[in-house]
Amino acid sequence: MRIMSRPVFSSALFALAVGIPLIAVSSLVAFDSPLTDAPPSDTGPDYDVSPAVLAVARIVIWLGIRFVFLVLLAVAIYFARRFFSRVRSGDPVYRRWLIVSSGFIGVNTIVLLLIWPGFWVFDEFYVLADVQENWLGTWQHIFTSIYFGVALTAIPIPSGILIVQYVFASFVAGYVVARSWSLFSRPKLAYLLILPFLFFPVLLFNQFPLRVTMVTYIELAVLFRALVIWLRRDLVTNRYREFFFLTTALTIAAFWRSETAPLLLLIPVLAILLRVFRPTEAGVPLRRAVAVLIATALAFTGIAGLSVASSSPRYPITAALNPLSIMLQEPLGGPNLTRNLEAIDRVVDVQKVREVPDIFNIHLDRALRPDYRAHLTEFELAYASLVIENPTAFLNARIRTFLATNSIGDIPGNEIQGGGFLAKSAERYLGAFQARNPSAVPLSEEVRFATVRTLLLVPSGTSPTPLTPIVWTVIPVLLALFVSLIVALFRRCWMFATTFAILLAQAGITFVTAPASYFMYYWAVYLAGWVLVGFFALRPIRARDGRPSLTKPTSRMLDV
Repeated sequence: MRIMSRPVFSSALFALAVGIPLIAVSSLVAFDSPLTDAPPSDTGPDYDVSPAVLAVARIVIWLGIRFVFLVLLAVAIYFARRFFSRVRSGDPVYRRWLIVSSGFIGVNTIVLLLIWPGFWVFDEFYVLADVQENWLGTWQHIFTSIYFGVALTAIPIPSGILIVQYVFASFVAGYVVARSWSLFSRPKLAYLLILPFLFFPVLLFNQFPLRVTMVTYIELAVLFRALVIWLRRDLVTNRYREFFFLTTALTIAAFWRSETAPLLLLIPVLAILLRVFRPTEAGVPLRRAVAVLIATALAFTGIAGLSVASSSPRYPITAALNPLSIMLQEPLGGPNLTRNLEAIDRVVDVQKVREVPDIFNIHLDRALRPDYRAHLTEFELAYASLVIENPTAFLNARIRTFLATNSIGDIPGNEIQGGGFLAKSAERYLGAFQARNPSAVPLSEEVRFATVRTLLLVPSGTSPTPLTPIVWTVIPVLLALFVSLIVALFRRCWMFATTFAILLAQAGITFVTAPASYFMYYWAVYLAGWVLVGFFALRPIRARDGRPSLTKPTSRMLDV
């Protein structure tokens, strides 16, 4: 029983006891042997790997995925034990957290069963195939492949990726509602924050396997927790543990999708909020504080290094191709026009780009030069110069794509939101996907498509309804964020202002760099924006000098 009194050590032992059988089962059911001689289906066009290196890499990847799985499982068990201990003790915040989270899990499970095996559209098919063959594809970021591998180890079916995802999402949503209940002077108003999590785009994207959904909920969790710390610093029981986990989480999100890079601005803000450079104030030994800060720096460096080292060199090109194809349809100017176009032409065939103007998508493969890597820096500088010298043409291209993202204008049927799914654009992957994963066969193809059409507001064919640009739009939340930023600055609510500014900066980066008109690029701003604007509008009360400012029972004021 002495082991049970050491929560970190005992959680690690539980993780081994539970994790090793899961690893054994999943390795037989969901993954190929890492010792196979067969090459992966798709090592990707960015890397030329010799058979010897491939053989070693697969073993390393196999071991690495299982190690990450065991570490995350131990962390989950550690926090789950604390969580259910608080539930059993009768803490009203934790009980509400569990009830609300369970409700969200139930709703998401129903949606998953209706559209089983989930909202699989295109890229995720070959990302999954690589992972099951013990290879880490980098086109949708290496973190996506790692997440797929970890989730499949826990639940060895493709839908397991979604189940892990929406369970995490549901607990984030439950925390937002439950903690808000303890921060509002009128607690029942907190239940209004349930509504954004039931919006049609949210329900559908919770069933989307690619990285945007996990990144969105990590970002929401970090931003909301930062606001809670600002409002109620007395809720923090271990400032160094808090700083380590929040910094690690936001670093993962910031490098997992590049438009979330403004999240990195929160690191110094959290350091100030949590006063991590004042260990004696919290009665923490200096050596322990320094050790945690070093661990945080190492985690940041490792995450950033892995992300940068494995990033596909084609990504900077995708950010330019969509607006470039539109800009080339009109006469361009500038003193460096000829030189810029020549530099761009060394990476992509400018004539082929000009031939296919497209505000909806990119056509990278047909235009990419074989030796493009040697000229990437020139390309980036030339494209930036072209944009600076032709701002009107660039803004025109970006606005047209942005309007299409918000279902405004004349949009071809295959380019509406979810059009790729409805048109079965990934048909060539489906056969191998279902043959490899028999559990991924839809329970009912008819019900699946009818449900997705309902959530997309595309009841028949490929024609959206008048409600589509009202529901599938990010414009209202961007306006709400802007107004909230002004109000927060006026009221000197600095942490809210910082949060809203980060989300608006993220939207601005997306506007400039979005490779296509997919709603998913604004998905994080959409959900986090509505939730945090709603939280701000309902007026949580801030504690002063570390003392709760609400006249409610202290049991509602406990940590987390």
